[in-house]
Amino acid sequence: MTKKIVSIIFAIIIVFNIKNYSNAANASIQCDSTVEANTPVNISVSGSAVQWNLNLKVNGTTIASSNEFENVQGNKAISFSGTYKPTSEGNLTITLEGSVTEASDGSTIRNFNSKTINVTKVSSNGSESNINSNSETENSTNSTDTKSNIATLSNLGIRPNDFSGFTPSKTSYSVTVPNDVESVEVYANKGHSGQTISGTGTKKLAEGANTVNVTVTAEDEETTKTYTINITRDAKKEDDEEEEKEEQEEEETTSTTFGLKELTIDGINLQPEFQADVYEYKIELKEDLQKLDLTALATEEGANIEITGNENLQEGENIITIIVKNKDDEETIAYQIIVNKVLASEEIVENQAGQEQNTILYAVIGGVSLVIIIVIIVVIVKKRKKDDDSSMPYYNIMDNFDSDEFDDVEQEDEVEDFYEETPKKKKRSKGKRYK
Repeated sequence: MTKKIVSIIFAIIIVFNIKNYSNAANASIQCDSTVEANTPVNISVSGSAVQWNLNLKVNGTTIASSNEFENVQGNKAISFSGTYKPTSEGNLTITLEGSVTEASDGSTIRNFNSKTINVTKVSSNGSESNINSNSETENSTNSTDTKSNIATLSNLGIRPNDFSGFTPSKTSYSVTVPNDVESVEVYANKGHSGQTISGTGTKKLAEGANTVNVTVTAEDEETTKTYTINITRDAKKEDDEEEEKEEQEEEETTSTTFGLKELTIDGINLQPEFQADVYEYKIELKEDLQKLDLTALATEEGANIEITGNENLQEGENIITIIVKNKDDEETIAYQIIVNKVLASEEIVENQAGQEQNTILYAVIGGVSLVIIIVIIVVIVKKRKKDDDSSMPYYNIMDNFDSDEFDDVEQEDEVEDFYEETPKKKKRSKGKRYK
């Protein structure tokens, strides 16, 4: 019984002093492996770290970013995503760049697994696979001395918003596309290996009716056939017109101030937010970077931009200067970014030291608790042992009592006087316990 109690107490103390940590800083990419062209694909990132600075890229272009520089309490979840719309067939390479830091030991991971997405043709009602196996047969001479006079296509269409129902004998087609489709790619497949095709490729669309002609010339270079595609681009809605007007007004307002129209640092927010007429900004850099990924665009076309101080960034205060000069060097504007570089690893080390002190304190408290509980157990065990001894029989020793001392006592009052004269024998013993 005693051993069982001690075992339970030890288990409680061990559980009390154990402190779990998440020792697996990580970040990974989730996305579909195959998508159709002109279909938006959602790409997400998930993981865990105490601090991080991550950029999600498709074929080298950043589509989403996430960072955490303030947290020092332990690992927490990483979760962000971006959307990308492929416009042609091929492969997309999805990469994750940056770093994640582990809370328990301050280690940093900078290499992450990439993903590949296969972009396939648009399958709008099967138009691209709508190759008619029973294509029109035209008179031809297959003699080795005579070239083919077949001038028909095996397939014809546009990307995006393709039409369906192509047949080699039908030479006119109509299709309507939304207003936001400003151009289409016209494609055509030969019906005979010796043919030549003209009129395919990218075509700009005006609002309303657009006509595209695709001409196929037979191998004999004399026989031709022309296929016509009538493309109607929808008119712009009133809401779209107002939005475009606002964007134009904003661009005009921005262009009135000479200097920069855009100033960004990949993964870092400027304080205050960028404006063309604000010339000083501050950032706090908690990552050990030697150079910032800085983008600066001038409001005036042909202006020269010079950036100094964005090399070998040291711990403490660094000043990056961006000088904008017009193409004639007649006007100059300077912007400054004050970079306070504070390595996040120092905060993590301090946090770890505090965690170690807490662990020692918990261990001391647990040890003291164990000693107190053991003492209580010993007291309980001794008490039980004493109670067991008290259950042994009593033996009366009155048989050995000397009664001669009471021979002269005849009355009760005299007996009481006798008790007073002999205080050590005032009361008769009822018995004595013997082990």
